[in-house]
Amino acid sequence: MVYLANDVPKGEPREVAERWATQNVAGKAEIEKEAPFAVGGLPAWRLDVAGSSGGASVRSYITFIPFADMVWRLTARRGSKTRTWTRRSSPRAASAR
Repeated sequence: MVYLANDVPKGEPREVAERWATQNVAGKAEIEKEAPFAVGGLPAWRLDVAGSSGGASVRSYITFIPFADMVWRLTARRGSKTRTWTRRSSPRAASAR
């Protein structure tokens, strides 16, 4: 999934990203990497965030891009569902014991 939002305050991309992460990532997920990034020649800042939700691992790549007097937050998210398999005895197997 990809989300585009302009719900962050104006500022330098790195500063905006750090403020956003303090409010939205701390204690919920882990920032594995952060670095400058460029989008169409525009200076941006990217966070690589890993966490889990409902038994699935989730990775998000969040990029903060200054454009048109705003900072845009572009989030690309992917996850992998982990499954728990429970072995159950069939009624026939239980009666054979």
